[in-house]
Amino acid sequence: MTIRKYLTEFGLHMRASNIYIVQQDTLEILNELEISDENEKFQINPCHIYMITRQPRITLDTESSKIEGQFIKGRLKIQQKDTYKYIGFEYPMPSDSYDLSIYCHYPYTEIILKDDQGTERFRFTSTQLLADMMKTTQYSDNSNTREFLELISFEVLYIGQSFGREGSRTALDRLLKHETLQKIYSKSINQSPDQEIWLFLLNFEQTKIITIDPLQEYYGTSLDDNNRHLEKAFLEEISEDQKINFTEAALIRYFQPEYNKIYKINFPSSEHKTYSECYELDINTISFEIETQRTGCIIKSTQVPPKWVHLAEFPLHSSEERKSMLDLKILEKQDNELSNP
Repeated sequence: MTIRKYLTEFGLHMRASNIYIVQQDTLEILNELEISDENEKFQINPCHIYMITRQPRITLDTESSKIEGQFIKGRLKIQQKDTYKYIGFEYPMPSDSYDLSIYCHYPYTEIILKDDQGTERFRFTSTQLLADMMKTTQYSDNSNTREFLELISFEVLYIGQSFGREGSRTALDRLLKHETLQKIYSKSINQSPDQEIWLFLLNFEQTKIITIDPLQEYYGTSLDDNNRHLEKAFLEEISEDQKINFTEAALIRYFQPEYNKIYKINFPSSEHKTYSECYELDINTISFEIETQRTGCIIKSTQVPPKWVHLAEFPLHSSEERKSMLDLKILEKQDNELSNP
């Protein structure tokens, strides 16, 4: 019989606190912001995890698009190989201070709003317009269905990280010169011209999770051992680079991206030195959470359906070796009571 090792078990939960979604031509601009004093938030919350994704190409149907009062109205075209899915929209104007007109030239992915003097006032992509509509649900088609979410979702192709000495390297540093990214771009241009490549830059924050289960009949350690473990887990911290390492590994294990090779099968493992501190601290479980509804961009992979919230946990030990910290006696009791009323 597998038993719980400690009365009090600990886990580490990594939550994506900041998400930036960009394309390759924006990386240089962000890199300049990161090394300047102009974007304090970007410096305080550096992104060490990145995802390379693809999404169907979204363009503006220029023939149907117009400005009426305080709204931009028209249709977006979502490309599927050589066909299109049309989505009608009615979107609030970014400002009522100017008399604006719409300008959108081939390939119709970038929308520019100019005033009556021809001065550019706003610029955004068709994808950003759709993302904003998804955040505010202000789009004319009632399309919040599984088929629609599948159509507009971003498919995760590759997950990576960049940390460097004491966090000196970020995802931006890595992506500016990235062989896999260039390989994906090249393949996409040749084989999937109906899709675009997008980059997700993520910053994660850690939370310690604790469960106490006093209803177990047996434990693998004494109460004194439990108290020492409790003190150690509270006082000691996993280093930042190892947090990034196990977060990257957990994401790869979960999404199973096409272009990743390691961690897709053999994670977690005590043989991996890149997050060995988790085993030294005797952590029970590690987990992650990514919520993207605030960005309006939903993500998926070939193995994971599109969802606004992706949440996964990974016990560091097999069920034969040790009970998961979430395998609680009180839950077993409740299940039995529900099964046998």
